[in-house]
Amino acid sequence: MRPLPIVRVSVALCSLIACRQILDIDDLSENSPPNDVTVSSTFTVANRVAGGETLTGIWGSDDFVVTVGTSGVSYFYDHDRFERVGGNAKGRDFAAVSGHSKSDIYTAGTSTSGGFVSHSDGHEWRVIYETDTPLHGVWCVPNAHGAVIVVGDRGTILGYDATRKTWSKFATMPKAKGEENVPNAPILWSISGQSIDDFSIAGSGQTYHWEPALEGFANYRVINYGGVSFRAVWQLRGPASNALFGTNYSGAMWFSGAGGSDHDASADAGVTYRFNEFGRDETEEGAANRFTTGVWGTAEKFITVDDHGRIRTHDLGTLATKRLPAPTDEPLNGIWGKSLDDIWIVGSSELILRGTIR
Repeated sequence: MRPLPIVRVSVALCSLIACRQILDIDDLSENSPPNDVTVSSTFTVANRVAGGETLTGIWGSDDFVVTVGTSGVSYFYDHDRFERVGGNAKGRDFAAVSGHSKSDIYTAGTSTSGGFVSHSDGHEWRVIYETDTPLHGVWCVPNAHGAVIVVGDRGTILGYDATRKTWSKFATMPKAKGEENVPNAPILWSISGQSIDDFSIAGSGQTYHWEPALEGFANYRVINYGGVSFRAVWQLRGPASNALFGTNYSGAMWFSGAGGSDHDASADAGVTYRFNEFGRDETEEGAANRFTTGVWGTAEKFITVDDHGRIRTHDLGTLATKRLPAPTDEPLNGIWGKSLDDIWIVGSSELILRGTIR
């Protein structure tokens, strides 16, 4: 793990008041065992369907878990049993899922005509919004009167006012350097936060963070080498802004609000952050297109999975990275955890893993 210099590229794209009104919220050393079923793993296969759909996202609340995937497939786990719903809507793929409760769940997705958002009561799905823009990430904002934010292609950020039951444009993010001629850039892949005043977005060429001091978004990119693309994000809970990102080169980055080193970058109004890097591997063939697709963790430790079936843990205290044996070699796409002792992972072939990283 090494600290990296970053640069803040731009600032406020919408005012804090305006964004709140839209939502109606005014109140490196690595141990690498093979992916071999004969190697002991702390994860077990809870579900797998040979030749099945690809599960792309997962979210949970206490003992309830929901996962979503391609062709509109989903699984609801409650009272120690799985219920499979959908899976026949070819060309209509769920991409991510988030919820306020087990009976108030949202998923964002892509279709042949653009994107959509569906809502579930914990048993079935109903489409509530359609757009011509593919959507990839969704976040249910806590303690915000049921507000929801979704992100997608062309820097699109949409907000849902649950009181008025209306969708509005929250903001549009700018392209990163080098993306000027990419038609759908920036692609916003994932969103996570701990409050309406502190949330992060993983973009195709840079990250975006809501800065209350700036009354808008700031976007950040690594400056000591190019080609970094962000695919997943999990924001840690706590007094400071700390976000964990999955990147290409099968890597991960820790966006920290701690500050205090020569490698920090400062934004306007005294906002200071740094990136710390874990596990970047440039040696693999096609490494620039190998992504860490899921990330979840606590202030103690976080876990990542990638599109080549690898599971890694990263210790935020010792800064050590360790690869864990996996009970499968299927591509993995998402993570949610109740605790470090109860973690769920999803992937291809309707794969669901459950285990611990203690």
